[in-house]
Amino acid sequence: MEQGACIILTSVETEEIGLTLANNLVKAGLSACVQLSAPGKSVYKWQGKLQCESECYLNIKTTESASESVIVWLKKHHPYETPEILRLNAESSREYLEWMRATIS
Repeated sequence: MEQGACIILTSVETEEIGLTLANNLVKAGLSACVQLSAPGKSVYKWQGKLQCESECYLNIKTTESASESVIVWLKKHHPYETPEILRLNAESSREYLEWMRATIS
């Protein structure tokens, strides 16, 4: 396993919004792949009130070197006022990492 991969996690209100973000991230060459999960529930406090909302979750696969650009892009294009943006460093197979590097501009 080799280092150099990142997974950036975020969530959005609908699958349609998630697909739009995913398509644009891949088209822009910022991510090699974005996986959208089935809708789930998020429980959190917002402005002092307990919330329970249906959300779609995105796993954005990118390289360490492109991860900051993905974060900047998400902050600009994400519809939430305070979006969840979590960056996780990951290890991957050499072949997958090479594919990601070739795919990301």
